[in-house]
Amino acid sequence: VIPDLKTSEDLAYLLGVYFSDGSVNVDGFLIGVTDLEFAESVRDCLYRLFNKKKKIKQIMNRKSLIYYFSFNSRVLRDFLKTITKNKSIIPKDILTGNDKIKWALLTGMLNGDGSITLRKENSLHMGFITTYLNHIFWKKLLDNLNLDYSMTICYTKKRLKMMSFNIFLSGYRKILQNCSQLMARKREPLIIYDKKVKKRERLHYDRIKPRLCVCGCGN
Repeated sequence: VIPDLKTSEDLAYLLGVYFSDGSVNVDGFLIGVTDLEFAESVRDCLYRLFNKKKKIKQIMNRKSLIYYFSFNSRVLRDFLKTITKNKSIIPKDILTGNDKIKWALLTGMLNGDGSITLRKENSLHMGFITTYLNHIFWKKLLDNLNLDYSMTICYTKKRLKMMSFNIFLSGYRKILQNCSQLMARKREPLIIYDKKVKKRERLHYDRIKPRLCVCGCGN
């Protein structure tokens, strides 16, 4: 049984994960990722929302170890599909909510698809290949958070319905600080792929890397 869900940081984070790495099937919500701590953060988020804890399983997929679990609930499945219109929109309650709500959504997206790329402007890169979320809602979210960004959209050659989103957010230190502080309240790490070292970095709130400014200035 799924209770009436009110807009909260946990719900916004779950929606961010759903947009990036989450999916639904006939039975409910499921996720499979290569990072255990990311999987644990999603599992714990679902527990806080529904008071039901799932066991994380492991499976080898080619060369990667996948951590996965499913949350069997057709009610939750229908809720996620309906509130996002099959991943095509960001719900109005999220976009018009307070900044903590919007940062929670962005954190879920970054944990799923975010990566740090070393460009001249030291930007944060988010790349997506999707048929879903309209770029207009990306712009609304980032504009509401007063973030500077550039966005490129292109269509794949083989399947014209598939859109590739590349979003570069400048001032990534400020972004990581805000997202890390949000996860700190849940005592969980922000997990982002660092292209320089080619691995996912666990950015814990109490030991952000020295190269990240923690004053919030974005430098």
